[in-house]
Amino acid sequence: LKPSANSSKEVGVDAKFMENRVGFSVTYFDAINGPRIVTEQWSQASGFNGGLINGVKTEKKGWEVTLSGTPVQNAGGLTWTTMVNWSTYVERYKEFYNGLQSVNGQYIGGDSRIEYKVGDRVDGLYGTKFYRDNDGEIIHRSTGAPFSDNLVAQKLSNYNADWVWSFINTLSYKSWSLNFQFDGRV
Repeated sequence: LKPSANSSKEVGVDAKFMENRVGFSVTYFDAINGPRIVTEQWSQASGFNGGLINGVKTEKKGWEVTLSGTPVQNAGGLTWTTMVNWSTYVERYKEFYNGLQSVNGQYIGGDSRIEYKVGDRVDGLYGTKFYRDNDGEIIHRSTGAPFSDNLVAQKLSNYNADWVWSFINTLSYKSWSLNFQFDGRV
């Protein structure tokens, strides 16, 4: 085993105008992580599940955009500063050990295996889906329980949000200030 390594590149622009009352910032990043230590797949005929190996590299790419401003700033002591931030990133499998293009993993909620491929997102959320009729209604067993196949894992979604946003504000009057923020994960 060798130590895991990480490398990253980042490029961006930060600009301010009107005596720093209006500003924007844009950043792009690309980070390579690994190879991480994983269990290499061995044939079950060997009597072992596998051995530890430096085996999985991932690549995370993303953007962050920030707009900031001071819409109100008067001699009476009232100031309002605000900032809007938006960001997104995706982490994907870049490389597997021994040049493999895919590896198998175990679906924790059932007995089925999941095949992870180079280029797949790392944050996949797997589970089982209910069977539905042509109208989209869930099909039920005679006992009333929903009908599903617990042995077949399917990708349902991703853990990480597609993008994240925030709206941050500070209202100040002389020595008093009020901070409030709205944010979300979409």
